[in-house]
Amino acid sequence: MQTPLEQKLATMRVSMTPTVYDQVFRFFDFLKHNTTEKNHSRVYLTEQSIKTNLKKYFGHKTLFLDAQLYNLLSGWTKGKRIYFDHFVE
Repeated sequence: MQTPLEQKLATMRVSMTPTVYDQVFRFFDFLKHNTTEKNHSRVYLTEQSIKTNLKKYFGHKTLFLDAQLYNLLSGWTKGKRIYFDHFVE
């Protein structure tokens, strides 16, 4: 049985079309903090996971991009976890 969050994501997936949803999730999946989590509704980003993974992607630190991306996604709230369902909304 699906949790309410999983049901909400399933509805969003249909409304976004699977192709768009999958592209958005790939981006989120690359930056996520909890790398072993398989459930989309429980996957989240942190400020540190964004810094770490963008550094891997670009091959060097990206201080401005890290900070701006995290601030934008977190609503300028320090220490906030950004869950996939909130990101999609």
